[in-house]
Amino acid sequence: MAWTIEHCTRGGADQVYVSSDSGEILEVGMHYGALPIERPDAIAHDTSTSESGWLHALNEIEKKEGYVEWVLAPQVTSP
Repeated sequence: MAWTIEHCTRGGADQVYVSSDSGEILEVGMHYGALPIERPDAIAHDTSTSESGWLHALNEIEKKEGYVEWVLAPQVTSP
């Protein structure tokens, strides 16, 4: 996860977010400069799609920041 966050930041991403239902994962993400998004239980299962997490995160970001023009969604589990 650190490698992915660092490369997103170095690659020019304005903000990097980590979406998870795990406090430990969110803390590690914050340690490397990412902003946390708490994922609800309804989309935090092994069968939940990546897209459901991305859409939830995008909605949360847009509530706070306004319209998001670009989204880069690297998958930490499949580098």
